[in-house]
Amino acid sequence: MEAKGDDLTKLTGVGPKLAEILVEGGFTSYAEIAAASAEAIQKVLESAGSRYASKDPAPWIEEAKGLA
Repeated sequence: MEAKGDDLTKLTGVGPKLAEILVEGGFTSYAEIAAASAEAIQKVLESAGSRYASKDPAPWIEEAKGLA
């Protein structure tokens, strides 16, 4: 994970690989996730493959708002 970003693994259900996918998709901080739409995050997950496409990013957005 990038040193300048937040520790996205603190979000419920986000492990190291999923955090890496989010960072590669441009989401490096809680503030960026909090400001994003679920659809935008879902596109990043879908591009990472079917294993991640089934994840629901909506709870991460709400949780990130409290951490940002």
